[in-house]
Amino acid sequence: MRADALLLPLAMAVAAGLVGCFAVMRRMTLASDALSHVALPGIGLALALQLKPVLGGVVALLADRDLTGTGIEVDILEDGALDLPDSILKRLDLVIGAVHSKFDLSRARQTERLLAAMEQPTL
Repeated sequence: MRADALLLPLAMAVAAGLVGCFAVMRRMTLASDALSHVALPGIGLALALQLKPVLGGVVALLADRDLTGTGIEVDILEDGALDLPDSILKRLDLVIGAVHSKFDLSRARQTERLLAAMEQPTL
């Protein structure tokens, strides 16, 4: 195995660790998660085209900045409320709601929960 084949994964691991620590300290974990999801397709495409993965990630990040707005997925709580305050959700372009817990509720209660969530003006 070539030594430079290990260099890129090692450098990515170190960089991801540093960025992750910085994001947690700045309470920006959702932003860092979004950035990684945006960059990954560019990295994959670059690898498929036998280009530098870093180049693909940077191009994907720059392209996405102009193509999309800001959005988030929020948890629909048991009572139909969302897990983030409206003051935050109003600033986003897209808010998607999903059930992440309490799957054992009755069918009627789950329906009430979803109908209550659909009444939220930010969803």
